[in-house]
Amino acid sequence: MLRKENNQQIKKNAIMKNLKLAGVFLSLFTISGFLFVGCSSDKGSSINTPPKTNDCSSVSAKFSADVMPIIQSKCTGSGCHNATDRANGFAFTSYAAISAQAAAINSAVQSGVMPKVGSLTAEQKLIIKCWATSGALNN
Repeated sequence: MLRKENNQQIKKNAIMKNLKLAGVFLSLFTISGFLFVGCSSDKGSSINTPPKTNDCSSVSAKFSADVMPIIQSKCTGSGCHNATDRANGFAFTSYAAISAQAAAINSAVQSGVMPKVGSLTAEQKLIIKCWATSGALNN
């Protein structure tokens, strides 16, 4: 009887060993498949490729036409960066005041810290980023 139990245990161990090996091979096969597909280069159509949302090469952000309207509608409301309330000491009412803080505004907008009320669209964030990083010109 002990010999029969020993044989059963040996068979069970062999089955477990085979299952482990099968699992290892399946894992390696799956990983290889992902690497092959993930590293392949498709120089064809880019229909499924989302547009680069942080690329300023195609954005011509102008202060008066693009940036100032965003600042006026999103940053200068009651209790914020208007001439009366001057939140944190900043009144974003002129080019001089806004351009002096362009890097800080860009950082706060990109991180989502500002505006406190509401939020900017991805396009609005890109406009501010492109304007600020291209010299914060008065154009």
